[in-house]
Amino acid sequence: MKQLSFIFGLLWCLCVRADEVIPSVPDHYFNDYAHVVSTGTVTRLDKMLEDYERESSDQIVVAVFPKMQSDAAIKDYTLRVAKSWNAGQKGKNNGVVFFVFIQDHKMYMQVGTGLEKALPDATCQQILDTQITPHFKQKDFDGGLSAGVSAIITATRGAYKGNGHTAHELQNANTNVAGGSAVKP
Repeated sequence: MKQLSFIFGLLWCLCVRADEVIPSVPDHYFNDYAHVVSTGTVTRLDKMLEDYERESSDQIVVAVFPKMQSDAAIKDYTLRVAKSWNAGQKGKNNGVVFFVFIQDHKMYMQVGTGLEKALPDATCQQILDTQITPHFKQKDFDGGLSAGVSAIITATRGAYKGNGHTAHELQNANTNVAGGSAVKP
């Protein structure tokens, strides 16, 4: 009987993952696939996050989707997506991917191990609850995401020092860069 339960459990897990969609690596730091943020805010936040990577080497990526493309728990699904995107630098693992799923009314931050001291789970939850959610309840996605990005930058500032370049710029210059990048060059 235990074997039968195990087999059914394994098949269920495979079915859940079979219906899951892992989005491709984003083109930008700030990505509004749900089209809920004004063009001006998208441009401003994308530039802010790019500049912050130059300053700190930390890579923060925001992805706003209409809905989750998985039946899995948000923590598990976003972990798989964040790992496939490879945010941050190899060796530093200093990436943050902030996910928002509009129709599901869910959001989650996946934080690389290199930034866990600066941005622990409790701080992530506080940012979500106090900086972002009040705006979202008023359908003010521009304000919520602007406040959230600013709070993430404030929490992680000083954890690492940048060299004035993004990982993409270094990769394109064929210099010796250790790392991946969640943003397509």
